[in-house]
Amino acid sequence: MQSKASNETMWKRLYEDAVLELQPTLFGEKAKAAEKAILDRLQQVDSGNDSNRRELMELSDAYRTITLLRREELKDAEIPSEQRFGQLALPSIRQSVG
Repeated sequence: MQSKASNETMWKRLYEDAVLELQPTLFGEKAKAAEKAILDRLQQVDSGNDSNRRELMELSDAYRTITLLRREELKDAEIPSEQRFGQLALPSIRQSVG
């Protein structure tokens, strides 16, 4: 059985690992693992206990962030990479010309 401290740090490690992942192919799996760990920890934390208030806020923020990043990654996957990079490069080219 895992201790409270290890459960608390596990979701944080998985979350940080996902958020810092730069390779889209690895991000998806890491994000799923982080999201599951966050949801599992949310079920374990006693919301009536004031000492857990900070962790609940952290869990809530982490969950919103990871789901937003997953949604954005799915949107990016639908756009061909040439178009994505072209859209990013165009504003800087236009500014230097004008």
